Amino acid sequence: MKAEVSPVERLLVTVSVRHGLSPAEVRGRCRKSRVVAARHEWWRLVVDSWGLSWAEAARLFGVDHTTVMCALNDDMRARKKLWMARREP
Repeated sequence: MKAEVSPVERLLVTVSVRHGLSPAEVRGRCRKSRVVAARHEWWRLVVDSWGLSWAEAARLFGVDHTTVMCALNDDMRARKKLWMARREP
């Protein structure tokens, strides 16, 4: 009998493949920029998809809620900066 894979794990595998990493690398503590980018994308997808609070998401990921908060706020600022740069003539 096949074990049920959680939606969080399915997202992890999808993001890992997209970034050319293993799920273990994304879940780990590595600080290399490509791993961090994948991890933050995974966190963003989980939070946005299920409307979780930072604290709820942090418990899923095994990190402090401020880690998720800072990562997602940094991501939002970077997206806004890129969007504004594209709007300039």
